[in-house]
Amino acid sequence: MIITKVLLLGEYSAVHRYLRDGLRELGVEVTFASGTYGWRKHAVDISLSSKYKGIVGKVDLYLRPFYMFNRFTGHDVVQFIDYNIFVRRLGINDYLVKSIINNNTKSYLMVASCDHFVKDYYNKIKNPICKGCLTLDKKLTQCPVANASSHKRFNKLLPLYDNVIPVMHEYEQAYKNAGVGTLSHALPFPINMNHIKYQENKVLKKIVIFHGINRVGFKGTKIITAALSKIQKKYPKDVEVVIDGRVPYHDYLNLLERTNIVVDQIYNEGYGMNALISMAMGKIVVCGDVTKTVNGLNITDSIPSISVEPTEDDIFNKIEVLICQKKVIKQLGHESMVFVRNNFNHIKVAQMYLDLWSKS
Repeated sequence: MIITKVLLLGEYSAVHRYLRDGLRELGVEVTFASGTYGWRKHAVDISLSSKYKGIVGKVDLYLRPFYMFNRFTGHDVVQFIDYNIFVRRLGINDYLVKSIINNNTKSYLMVASCDHFVKDYYNKIKNPICKGCLTLDKKLTQCPVANASSHKRFNKLLPLYDNVIPVMHEYEQAYKNAGVGTLSHALPFPINMNHIKYQENKVLKKIVIFHGINRVGFKGTKIITAALSKIQKKYPKDVEVVIDGRVPYHDYLNLLERTNIVVDQIYNEGYGMNALISMAMGKIVVCGDVTKTVNGLNITDSIPSISVEPTEDDIFNKIEVLICQKKVIKQLGHESMVFVRNNFNHIKVAQMYLDLWSKS
């Protein structure tokens, strides 16, 4: 099947935005629809958010997908980045998802965030990511993706998709463990290098270390900030620690420009988009062990990021090595950019999606 027209629904840290860019450069007609509310404010073709406030805005948010429904139909492929794209109340999301699937040729679910399958996988390998996310990020006593209602809804929607596409090892393994038959191999995140400014990772007066505050429990921020505090205290003349978060995407990129080392998340088994964007800019990324994801993506290049155990001491020790051997920072930064350019290029990844959509 030749794919000429694609609809991308939903967003996660610029994944669909960069996939759209790659597909368009390959000559595919792409429509990208997502909410534009919140602090990231990604550019979209169709906004699922309301520009109004109060009751009017709420009504508009509920009705908007219906009066633009014709723009969601007639595509060769529709890809959802989550099974919840629209307002869930009154069954609106489920009705629209089913209707959109029925009015397009093929439909796919990208697994790029947590659901009850992923939660079960994390709990099975005793990864503390769920506990931190629940208590610190969501501030709830029960995980919203694991309750009976969400589980039932998800199991009704899942069989409707032609295939499920995971983006890293833990998501692929989670769906395998759950016995999901319509599951593809993992595909890389797409990174549009044309939108990202690479510069040599030069250390000026001080080594600048950055950690972004967003989903502090999910990322392990409490442990990270404790380690960075020790680093700052021990090397006050050599290091500047910057801890910031929830800034618009453009401002986030500007903030990264003067950074040398980015501490991302420490419980992960694969790169998030923030880590890849940082590496594309030439930054050294400190994160969890991504070996399983890199191997699963059949990447043979050596891994330039710094893997750490989710402990204060290991983070401190690994960063201290970089401080004491700061001459390697420039080279590691360049290797990071080359790693992303070779393996996560948006056009290369877009072709992988086209190949998968055409065959599945």
